[in-house]
Amino acid sequence: METLQELESILTDLDDQNVLICADLNAHSSVCRYAKEYKRRAHVEDFLLEQQLYLLNETNSQPTFEHCCRKGWSDLSFIQGTNFSNSFTWKC
Repeated sequence: METLQELESILTDLDDQNVLICADLNAHSSVCRYAKEYKRRAHVEDFLLEQQLYLLNETNSQPTFEHCCRKGWSDLSFIQGTNFSNSFTWKC
């Protein structure tokens, strides 16, 4: 996935700095309250693990978008840096 490759390049350039990333990755997952999981989900989960990123989204949160009769939780927020993770809470 091109977006994940771009994010990996940015994280490499930033080295060990604390980083907050917010993105609509369309990585539908049961973790994000979707009934159907997409193949892209596995790529995003692998990316988070490889880059040692901490997902801030909470499973009981409100949807990040609503349009007509649809709603979703496709917007993800994640951080790099364990000390940084103690500074944030995620609410929609």
